[in-house]
Amino acid sequence: VDPQRLVPLNCPSCTGADTPKPLYMDCLGIPRSEAGRFRQSPGCSECGFTGSQGRTGIFELLEMTGRIQEMCEEGNENQVRVAAIDAGMISLKHQAATLALAGAISLDEAYRFGYSGEAV
Repeated sequence: VDPQRLVPLNCPSCTGADTPKPLYMDCLGIPRSEAGRFRQSPGCSECGFTGSQGRTGIFELLEMTGRIQEMCEEGNENQVRVAAIDAGMISLKHQAATLALAGAISLDEAYRFGYSGEAV
């Protein structure tokens, strides 16, 4: 999995309410009660009809502590990921969900850039 992504930001000139796909919310671990918080940008003359004005980065940074290093040598990828998150690493999925809930990016983009196919 690529540990960094550039995600398109919603255009502030044309952003509006979004109707989220429940599957996307489930995959990103977002409670359905948050459905009214999402925004999306259809495009306008300000953004060149792209729906985006710029990009922001989301990334994972894994500090190789002794325990994480042991897990890399002994464990599988999932065990390393769980140990890293337990040690404080913020996942792409979590960052993408946070940006979508803040209205900075659409839920569709959060799903596209933040969900890597792990079990729901």
